[in-house]
Amino acid sequence: MHRVLANRAELVGAGKFHGKLYDFGHFPGVIPSDRENDHVVGEIYELNDARKSFQFLDEYEGNFFRREIRSVHLHGGETIESWIYIYVGAMNSAELIRSGDYVAFKERQTSETVRVGKISSKEDLKKAFAIRMRVFVKEQGVPSDIELDRNDQRAVHFLATASGKAIGTARIVMRRGGAKIGRMAVLKNYRRNGVGTKLLKRAVVTAKKLGAQKIYLHAQVAVIGFYQRLGFRSVGPVFDEAEIPHRKMVFREQMKLTAKVVK
Repeated sequence: MHRVLANRAELVGAGKFHGKLYDFGHFPGVIPSDRENDHVVGEIYELNDARKSFQFLDEYEGNFFRREIRSVHLHGGETIESWIYIYVGAMNSAELIRSGDYVAFKERQTSETVRVGKISSKEDLKKAFAIRMRVFVKEQGVPSDIELDRNDQRAVHFLATASGKAIGTARIVMRRGGAKIGRMAVLKNYRRNGVGTKLLKRAVVTAKKLGAQKIYLHAQVAVIGFYQRLGFRSVGPVFDEAEIPHRKMVFREQMKLTAKVVK
């Protein structure tokens, strides 16, 4: 859905509205609430072509959701009116997410099962390369001859595992006192479960230990919101890498790191 919105909308920022958030196993759902302490947080997008976009989104959400106008409070303090998909289905299997934050909820679920470590063996490096080929080459159409490059020889690589299975990877390349985080990839079945968050936090912690004066990355436009939530800000215009829109993002020092470093 992030990639769909990236092609159809512009990210406004993060916001919240009065409601309750529930987990239904394979997807979240929200219902309105009048209680002051009940709120749901999420990303706000401005649609480029509202009519066509809503045709797609209405069909995607299905009969369990109804689109309604609600007041949303942006993190900067502004209040706007926004369309929100309200859950109207059965509540039998629903689990209340008290924080109102679905991303944080999924991260807690995987915090004990997912481990991120620095790669030190050729075997693990091959696993990381295999993940990148599957995600970037097979899924996104990046040419295989540019996916694996000369920087891999001098980079610091990371591998995320769950129950012994390699599920994600990232790398750091040091350049003139700066650290470029890149090749962030998570297998499809494990996305939106906090794996990317753990990889990115570990990469930032390691970059700091390496003495990086600046930490930056080239984010695919479709997932800029993910990096914004973790302390990165966009700089400069959108540009293409491997025919995919990207934007440079720089880490902000005020980000609070809570990553557990795995030696």
